[in-house]
Amino acid sequence: TNVATQRDLSKLGAEILKNYTVVDEAADDSYDVDPSTMEVYAENYYAGASDTEGNPAYAIDGKSSTWWHTVWSDSERDTHYLIFTFDEVKEIDGMRFQQRSNGVNGVVTTYDLLVRESEDDEWVTVVDNGSLLSTTEWQKVTFDKVSAKQVKFQVVDATSDNSNKFAAV
Repeated sequence: TNVATQRDLSKLGAEILKNYTVVDEAADDSYDVDPSTMEVYAENYYAGASDTEGNPAYAIDGKSSTWWHTVWSDSERDTHYLIFTFDEVKEIDGMRFQQRSNGVNGVVTTYDLLVRESEDDEWVTVVDNGSLLSTTEWQKVTFDKVSAKQVKFQVVDATSDNSNKFAAV
């Protein structure tokens, strides 16, 4: 009979990890646009004294402990959006999202994703009524490749612990 040595088992283990490791594509940031090459704008955001929520820049700072959040009082859904403006037109075919890391107010459930090549162009919808899960794990959205200078993440619906409308990512 053959007896496996420690070296044989180590080699086999390394081969298994190399060839069969499950990769969470949504957590892979290797395709992300460098945040230093874009600006993010929100018409509606909480501008209070919090250093963890509100500011639209928190949506692209890479930290799960911070997030953009609309004002803490009720506001109209059509003001619940983020606009990402790249320093130049880019070819894109997806985005990654991460919901707020605590609480329920503003967890996005339904959204639209729109793009345009210049600020003078009309918005073109690339995702209509997309859905996000209520999880703090990264979520990836894909669509056909487009050229875009701007991307608009428009919240269609989000959760709340009262009758007010909020949004946060």
